[in-house]
Amino acid sequence: RLLNLKSENFKEEINTLNEHIKNQKSIQSSLEQKIIYYNNLRSIANKIQDLSLQQICQHLVDYAFYLLGKNKGTCLFYLVDPERQKLNLFLSKKEDKDLVIKLKQGDVFDRWVIRHSSSLLIEDTRTDFRFDLEKTEYKPNRPVLSLISSPLKVEQRFLGILRLDNYQPYFYSQDDLRFLDSICNIGALGLENALLFK
Repeated sequence: RLLNLKSENFKEEINTLNEHIKNQKSIQSSLEQKIIYYNNLRSIANKIQDLSLQQICQHLVDYAFYLLGKNKGTCLFYLVDPERQKLNLFLSKKEDKDLVIKLKQGDVFDRWVIRHSSSLLIEDTRTDFRFDLEKTEYKPNRPVLSLISSPLKVEQRFLGILRLDNYQPYFYSQDDLRFLDSICNIGALGLENALLFK
């Protein structure tokens, strides 16, 4: 009995240690991903200095689509028309090269970002309580089940929106949204400089 009891205690300790190792590996993986993100943020900040408006927007879209979108789904970059205060689709990058984006002034999600002047994470558009898509005019020509979107703004001036969406639910995480916010904060300064220079 004593041996059985010791054996059970050892098994319990082994299980506890295995769980601890699993948690440590998860933390390590998360930290490695953050290091990659921060190194890329530095690269973005260096690359968008002294560029034209087109080049800055192209860099931001390329980085977001590759790092956060993993070259899947769609990345949309909207600029605000300062005279009419409306969004205009400026650039897009898509997994499906033949896809045509029909909503050039944005959709219900983009208007939400403008109205609240804050970032948006939707894990599954079918179950998000903020949007009742059946009661809106939302008629997409492509399925959008998850998305992250972040405004580009300097002080109170709203410059645009950088948005990633995907046909799979739960494709983006809170960490992805935080990284997109960081990209947009850096990008907004470069964008403002380019607009002033223009």
